[in-house]
Amino acid sequence: IQLYNSPSSTPRLYVVANQQTNIEIRIFNSIGQLVKTARYGANRGSNMYDFDLSNLAKGVYMMDVRYEGDGAKRVFKLVR
Repeated sequence: IQLYNSPSSTPRLYVVANQQTNIEIRIFNSIGQLVKTARYGANRGSNMYDFDLSNLAKGVYMMDVRYEGDGAKRVFKLVR
C-alpha cells in the first residue's frame, strides 16, 4: 500500500492485492475524530483510488487503511 499526497492535489492510494478483497479507509483529524470513511473493492493486482478531500479544512489528518480479508492495516499522515 502506498499513498501519494501533496497539499495541492487529491491524495492517491495505490494498492496491490494478492486476491480480490474489500478495503476500508478511515480519515481522522488531528484530535482523533473520524471525519471521513470509504469502502472500495480491490481486484487482484494493482488498484488506484483518488480521494476528494476538498470538504475538509486544511491541516494534518491520519488515514487508516485496512484489508478486510486478512485484517492487514497501514496508517498514513495526510497534509491538506
